[in-house]
Parts: sequence; structure tokens; C-alpha cells
Amino acid sequence: MQIDHLVLLIGTNPLPNYVAAKYFLEGIKSVTTVYTRETFHIAQRLGTVLKKRHETLDYRLWGISDPGHALKIQQEIGNLSFNKEERVHLNYTGGTKNMAVHVYRTLVSQQQSGKISELSFSYLDAHDFKIKFDDGRSNTPDLRQEINITINDLLTLHGCILPEEKPKDKQEADDSPDWSKANKVLRQFIVKNQIYEFVLWKNQKIRWLFYDDNDRLRKPDFVLLSELKKSVRCEIYSGREEVHPFHQHALEVINAFPEKQAWRFKDGYLEIPDSEKAFKSRTGDFVKTILYLDGGWLEDYVFQVLIEKIEQEDLPFYLHRNVHVKKEHAGKDFEIDVMILNGYQLCGISITTTLKESLCKSKAFEILHRSQQMGGEEARSVLVTALKPDTALRIQEDLAVDTGGQPHLRILGGDSLAPKKLWEAIKQHILGE
Repeated sequence: MQIDHLVLLIGTNPLPNYVAAKYFLEGIKSVTTVYTRETFHIAQRLGTVLKKRHETLDYRLWGISDPGHALKIQQEIGNLSFNKEERVHLNYTGGTKNMAVHVYRTLVSQQQSGKISELSFSYLDAHDFKIKFDDGRSNTPDLRQEINITINDLLTLHGCILPEEKPKDKQEADDSPDWSKANKVLRQFIVKNQIYEFVLWKNQKIRWLFYDDNDRLRKPDFVLLSELKKSVRCEIYSGREEVHPFHQHALEVINAFPEKQAWRFKDGYLEIPDSEKAFKSRTGDFVKTILYLDGGWLEDYVFQVLIEKIEQEDLPFYLHRNVHVKKEHAGKDFEIDVMILNGYQLCGISITTTLKESLCKSKAFEILHRSQQMGGEEARSVLVTALKPDTALRIQEDLAVDTGGQPHLRILGGDSLAPKKLWEAIKQHILGE
């Protein structure tokens, strides 16, 4: 389609506007973004991102004072001027319904009065990722295959502070522990369908010993090897010690820790070298082992499986881990464990080893909200857990009721963690297969 001037309605999520602008950008002379008081900064940020790669773009901002007042919208949009020869196109995906109706009607009126020679309309359909044209012409292909967005551009659109990049000559060496050996042991537990048992051991031992009742890390006075071995937590020692059925398997993981983070026992006690300050700040080599055992291993595993499968199938998915989202001016900071960008479509993945249904529900709501906050209606969300299959299904069904049958959220239990199953579930959820 040949157009000269693109008009966009700016809503609270800038991603649909970005997609429409990118699709029509080649060959057009100018873009006008219609904003309200609430979306002025969003319109500005959209211009910043678009002009990064199209420096000469004539990008115009046009404000309306009251998006709920039909006559004001018509009057203020009526003041827009175009060259009579220009072909004007309105993509009305963003903004409010009221804005869409009255901007649409006003532009039609301008065409009828001879101020616009050629006028066309479209919207971006969130269901099939295609731009639909009002005149019945052929729709676009799936735009996820044609339009990409980088993680930095996505963060910029949402007014987030970008991660600071240090010059290469000043970058510090990566001191992250190498968990590859421990990850290999845990991967075998997953393949052998033993991961639920490992998580039970972790909850009974690691969380009991190193976390308080408010789920905050704490430094215990001492940890006995016999306490780690004990079958169940006992308030009164019975005199008979039963070894936890998963103790030896858990030791396989502990014995595979990197040298710097290795656990050492002396005279029946676990050596805990880090200070209380390190526990409070969640730093230090020993603290890193606690965080790893408590759930870091599952994040490592999911991320590694996704890397492997994306490379094997050569899919245009871009993978990001621990995406910290910090608004520049307001709003609560949050983090997405894993983010996949399929073109411009976002899939946020939250990963948890909790077996508490209430907490899993809370995390599911959170990732659904955050994914749609960043990626709009097109976004997908996944919660990866170690839950029993029937429990994961029950939570999925409960959330479907609570969210009005929300189809863009998927809960995966422990039976879906095997590499092929995990990948197929996530891939199909993203692609809608």
C-alpha cells in the first residue's frame, strides 16, 4: 500500500503503534501521533525509538485535550492539516474506542470536504498478528515474521531505565559460579522423573534451615550433618535416626558444586563461612549455594533447554534472562525470569520451585500481568513449576475462571519439565499451534 502520511492513536501500550509504524515506515513522508495528557510521554518515546533507525523521519505530535469528549476530539483533529495530494492512512489500534471512532469520522469528513484526496484505515489484530484493512484488501502476513524489536527498544518504549553498559576494556570478569556439574545431576533427576522428590527434600531441609517464617534468608547458628540426613523434621529427638530417602541424591548435587562454593563439613557440622550481612544482602559464595538449591537450578535448566532447542530448530527467537524492569519516573520495579521475543511478540516466563498452590497462583497472576504490561494483548505467559500434574492442572483451571478464560497463560508442572516436553509446550504456546 502506498501512503504518504501515517496517523497513529497512542494508547497506554506503545507496542502496537511501534508495529504499525514499522510496517508502514518505508516510503512514507511523515507520522502524526495523536496523544492525550496521559500518553504524551509514550508518544515521545515512540518517536525516540523510531528515529534511532530513521533519523530523517518527520515525526509529529498532536494532542487532544479530552479523549472522552466527542466534539473536542473532532474539533482538534479537524485542525490537522495535510497537503491535498497526500495519501493519509489511519491505524486505529491504539487509543480509546472513543478516540478511534471520532478521529475516524473526522478524517472521513475532511476527505469529503476535499482536504484529503486519498484516505485509508487499518488496525493490528492481536489474535493473528496481522494488519487488517477496512477496504477488504488482503491482510498482511503474520508480522511476527517481519517486524522485530530489541529488548532495549522495548524497555525504552515503556520508559524503563536501560542496563548500564561498561566499555569493554573496563568490564569486570564474570565471577558467576559454574553450576554446570550440579545442573547435569539435576537434569538427570528431571529425566528420571525424580524432581518432585528433590524439591520436597529442598523444602524440608534448605528452606527450613536457611529461611525464616517470612521467607527471608537467615544465617543459622550451626547446621548438623545429621540434621541434613534426618528423614523428617523432628521437634523432639526420638533417639532413632532415619535417613531421608533423597539424602544421597541430594548429596550428588552438593558434591558437584564449584570449588569456590563447595560445602565442607567438619566434626559433623557444616561450615558456614559467610556473615549475617551476606545473608541479608543475598551475596557471598555460600549464600549463592543456598539461592541455587532453592530454585536457581531450575532457572538454569529452563534457560539452557530453551537455548539448545532454539539453536537446533534455528528459530528467530531472542532469549533474555533476569530482565530487570525499572521505570524511570514511577512504578514498582519487577523482574521477568526469562523473556522470549518472537519478532515483536513477547513471552514472559516465571519459574518457581514452591509447592504452595496460593503462591503459584500469585506468581501466575504476576507473570500474566507483567507480560501484558510489556507486550500488550499479543503477549504470552508461562509459569514453570515442579508441581504434580493434577495440581498444575487445577491451578490452570482455577485461573481460567478468575481471568475470564485467559488463553495466553500456561501452567507447566513437573511432568512437563523433560527437555522435549518443556520445549514443545512453550513453543506451541508462543506460536499458537
